[in-house]
Amino acid sequence: MKVGNTVRILARIAGIPYNDSLGVITNIDGAYILVQPNCMDPECPGGSEVELYPEEIEVLPEYPIQGQLELEFEKQE
Repeated sequence: MKVGNTVRILARIAGIPYNDSLGVITNIDGAYILVQPNCMDPECPGGSEVELYPEEIEVLPEYPIQGQLELEFEKQE
């Protein structure tokens, strides 16, 4: 888990109206992880970071950019 990872917010907390909202980690401060929510609902506090515990989020897998995929494919040939 690191700054910049995309996460799924698992708990209904901090004014976020729905479970499974997505966000991006902006800072890791001890036990708290600051997440910038990306939800589209007008009730969602999209402009503010929320403090979450690690068990309240799920880090989503990182997908390599297209250029990296092509380089890996060339190495295999």
